[in-house]
Amino acid sequence: MLVQQRRHSPPASPEVAQGSVLVLGIGNTLLTDEGMGVHVVQELSRQYADQPDVECMDGGTISFMLSGPIVSTQNLIIVDTAAL
Repeated sequence: MLVQQRRHSPPASPEVAQGSVLVLGIGNTLLTDEGMGVHVVQELSRQYADQPDVECMDGGTISFMLSGPIVSTQNLIIVDTAAL
């Protein structure tokens, strides 16, 4: 898991408010290892549903469309996996 400090659901979702945390899950649920980021974000969405300062977003495989939410958040956590 990569954790970065930055200033910043699919691309149509509203941007994350300043001072909040964006947890971004990357991957393809049709592939065994690639879906891990998405599954982690789905679970965290349930656990943090009552936390208005935490947004969990399924980034899927469309990374080029995620630049808006990424640059608009102050705290970014990216969850992704890769098979070697």
